[in-house]
Amino acid sequence: LIYQSVMWFYNSDFPVDNPKSSMQHVINIGGISVKPAEPLDEELMKWMNESLTGVVVVSSGQILSHIPLDLARNMISAFTLLPFNVLWQKTCTANLTLPENVKVVSWLPRNDVLGHWNTVAYVSHCGNNGQFEALYHGVPVICLPVYDDQFYNGLQVEYKGFGITMNFRTFKPEDLTKNIIRIVTEPSFLENVRKGSMMLKSHREELDEVIVTWVEHVIEH
Repeated sequence: LIYQSVMWFYNSDFPVDNPKSSMQHVINIGGISVKPAEPLDEELMKWMNESLTGVVVVSSGQILSHIPLDLARNMISAFTLLPFNVLWQKTCTANLTLPENVKVVSWLPRNDVLGHWNTVAYVSHCGNNGQFEALYHGVPVICLPVYDDQFYNGLQVEYKGFGITMNFRTFKPEDLTKNIIRIVTEPSFLENVRKGSMMLKSHREELDEVIVTWVEHVIEH
């Protein structure tokens, strides 16, 4: 399939990536999956609205829903010390004692939660879709990359000033706590991510037309 392909749509764009050369059959459509937030269900909306100091969203999709117990406990130790509530997507909580400020769900509508007015930070494995959703909604990010393109994405987030990248396997709880508080309270992170959000949104509406135009071009020629 790779060798037979005549057109590539690549999930990248200049607000999150560096300038690079590419061939004429590579079209960037970064952020094609993001969209304005939709209303949350009643229970989750109530919890988000009533989190007076803000909410830190923690999600690694389904890739890292099961993490080693020692790492999960390190994350809980970090969350316990935060002055914010934490919404954590995690499948299994057996053998874990959760603090009062942490709400665990097995699944969450990530784009809609990141777009909630009370979300102040996002702790992520820095997958491609998640980084675009955070950027679109202007939310600073703590990156805990695990494999593949996540390391590159994390470096770009830090280089652009959208957040901070940490080592998922060796981080200390107190450092995670400190960095979450830092990206929420230091104005530069919010300023940078909001600027990136404006850049992304400025041509977001053109992506559908770009895709249709190039698909029709390939079909015709």
